[in-house]
Amino acid sequence: RGGEGLRLVAGARRRRLRNLLQEAGLPPWLRDRWPLLHVGDRLVAVPAIGVDVDFQAAAGRPGWVPCWRLD
Repeated sequence: RGGEGLRLVAGARRRRLRNLLQEAGLPPWLRDRWPLLHVGDRLVAVPAIGVDVDFQAAAGRPGWVPCWRLD
């Protein structure tokens, strides 16, 4: 869709996905094919980038860690 973003740290501003992928050094030809994890319409996690703070487990609490594999 475009314009999606993640907030990776509590209190920080939401960062645009495009900028995060560029900063991670992901080649432009691969960005359109990169997997994204959504809950409904909300972007919540991106491999090699992180999980949105609203979906991170609190310290000392159980949670899930998404794991992507290249087969």
